[in-house]
Amino acid sequence: MKINLFLEVKEEFEFEDLIKKIAKLFKDKMSLSLIIVNDKQMRDINFQYRDLDKTTDVLSFPDTEEDYLGDIFISLDKVKLQAVEYEHSEMEEFARLLIHGILHLMGYDHIKDEDHEVMVKKEEELLKKLFG
Repeated sequence: MKINLFLEVKEEFEFEDLIKKIAKLFKDKMSLSLIIVNDKQMRDINFQYRDLDKTTDVLSFPDTEEDYLGDIFISLDKVKLQAVEYEHSEMEEFARLLIHGILHLMGYDHIKDEDHEVMVKKEEELLKKLFG
């Protein structure tokens, strides 16, 4: 998988190597765009496309092009906050959000309980491959 990275934040970004490792977990020839934003930008995107006037950690927008999965937006502010909240590293939180976004682009969902279980199981399986 090819992940095109776009940084919309001025902060230091240290996840490039992790992004490459995650891309290798998905062996297909698909590509996607990953856009890193801050909470204000994420709130604006969430309001514009989902009519929700609040920030969130990750948003995925599927595309219909043959070899292009779509766009994933991740809030770097949320990565930092949630890493503390969930008591794990920022690397792990970033990986969780990116994998979650990719799975959404691949058609996974978590609205129904049974779909949620399938998606969480797949996320955990991929995270285990990354972090052991």
